[in-house]
Amino acid sequence: FFFFFFFFFFKQKTAYEIMPSLVGSEMCIRDRYMGQYIVRVKYSELTRALEEQLIEKVVTLPDFVETEGKGPDDKELATKIRDYLNTDPAFSGAEGTEWHVVVGQHFVCSFKHENNCVVFFDIVDFHKSVLAFKSG
Repeated sequence: FFFFFFFFFFKQKTAYEIMPSLVGSEMCIRDRYMGQYIVRVKYSELTRALEEQLIEKVVTLPDFVETEGKGPDDKELATKIRDYLNTDPAFSGAEGTEWHVVVGQHFVCSFKHENNCVVFFDIVDFHKSVLAFKSG
């Protein structure tokens, strides 16, 4: 009697192995602990400093308070983030282009954006995703 044992090891691929063109902050999913909230950055072309500035602003908005366990209203949150991005000099940039923001639990989209002007993150505590991109 002969017994053969086969062991299969499955290695989880890194973002770089899946898409070698990804570099820097685009490569990894990372969690940020912003006060009492966990924010999971899934994709970003912003500099790390701008990314942190935006996330900190989002979780400190006056209306960003827990309302019966649901968190902020999606439409209001999207509007406030968009207004902030379009008026803050660090994000506003060139004339004729503007930031667009999508907030929700489930959405599918296809969009064109300016280089280095897109960020996608989850607000884990409220099961909400935020997609912000700049387009002309």
